[in-house]
Amino acid sequence: MNIQTTMDNLFITKVRFDKLAIALAERGHQMAAAELQRELDKISEQLMQLEHVLKAYQVDIAATQMGAK
Repeated sequence: MNIQTTMDNLFITKVRFDKLAIALAERGHQMAAAELQRELDKISEQLMQLEHVLKAYQVDIAATQMGAK
């Protein structure tokens, strides 16, 4: 498992949903856009926390991944 690629894909997915929220707002769907944006804000926080955990335990993670090969 390539953790960095996985994290990159999660951030890319989040950006795609950001674009959807913008498109919804531009087309007059304010409630849908606002609700989607609220959830995306939560996801952003969780992704940042996850990134911090992965950094803090990178040695443990690397050792585990090497042992699994």
